[in-house]
Amino acid sequence: MKICEDEHTFKIGPNNYEIKGMTLEEAQQHIKEMRKNFEAKYAVYLGHAMLQYQHRESVVAPYNFG
Repeated sequence: MKICEDEHTFKIGPNNYEIKGMTLEEAQQHIKEMRKNFEAKYAVYLGHAMLQYQHRESVVAPYNFG
């Protein structure tokens, strides 16, 4: 498992198949829920990565986790 920028960046475009056919308000609400689910999965991903390397003194992550 690697800690990488693609794993901690939420991206969705206006032509995403999950929001096609929705009104703007529905799409915004759905995107908010998708972001919430993404962040939950991301937290598990990071926790797993940190546990995998817990025996080390430090874990170097070259990306801005902001």
